[in-house]
Amino acid sequence: MRDRREDIPPLAAHFLDRVSHDGGKKFTLSDEALRIMMRHDWPGNVRELENAIERGCAFSTCGVVALGDLPTQLQEEGLAAHRASRQRETPIGAAEIEQVTALADLERDAIMGAIRVLNGDKLKAAKLLGIGKTTLYRKLKEYGIADPMQAH
Repeated sequence: MRDRREDIPPLAAHFLDRVSHDGGKKFTLSDEALRIMMRHDWPGNVRELENAIERGCAFSTCGVVALGDLPTQLQEEGLAAHRASRQRETPIGAAEIEQVTALADLERDAIMGAIRVLNGDKLKAAKLLGIGKTTLYRKLKEYGIADPMQAH
């Protein structure tokens, strides 16, 4: 795919449509997420893109797959690109620092989003998140979540 980047948007749209159909919820891709996908080398080729889209849909809380919903490697590439553009601008101020979300909050939201998208199936959620079921249950306990479908 690194030689045929023009194939990325239609493939991504296809995978989004499939996940939307299977999950009963419409998903779209943010402009920033698509930009990062277009820059990525895709060593895993089409299957890696498919997995990234599926993970993004599971983590998305609003139906728009954003950069933060994508796999870690893509997030890091996006953050590096963002940092590079910010360095050309002004230094980080207090307002930007206040917008930083705690990692634990992001992790909790990702877990909850995956479980909700998969209609409460914790085993599938663990697989989609790339963690073991024991880790998922430990995280739910750590966050004090007895019933993920009821928690918000």
